[in-house]
Amino acid sequence: MKGKLGQLLLFGCVLSLSLSLSLRLRAQVSGAIVTGAVTDAQGGAVANAKVSARNAQTSVVTETTTNTDGAYSILNLIPSDYEISASASGFSTSVAKVTLTVGAKQHRRCRLPLPYQQLNWRVPLFQETSRAPKSENFP
Repeated sequence: MKGKLGQLLLFGCVLSLSLSLSLRLRAQVSGAIVTGAVTDAQGGAVANAKVSARNAQTSVVTETTTNTDGAYSILNLIPSDYEISASASGFSTSVAKVTLTVGAKQHRRCRLPLPYQQLNWRVPLFQETSRAPKSENFP
């Protein structure tokens, strides 16, 4: 009885240890993380906005899009200076600069408000004519 109980206890410990290790390994991120939200001028979420992080030294660009809440995450960035930009249809582009340093994993929050794009409307003007429009008699 002791032998079976010991084996069962050993099996349970090994199983729980392997599960906890596999969960930790899946959640590992090797570099820095930049997260944030893209909003309009009133603070409303901008869904499907394009967000990019351009490494200032290498010019490598990492891109993502915002979710329905306007939130984004860019994972595994190497330590460097970055230009984070956000753009969406109907809005001007917003840019922020962040520095990610060597050391512990960093989690930077970068809020990018998008101003509405200025629209230039052109209204065609019609020339006035001296002719009166034709009138039709209706019964």
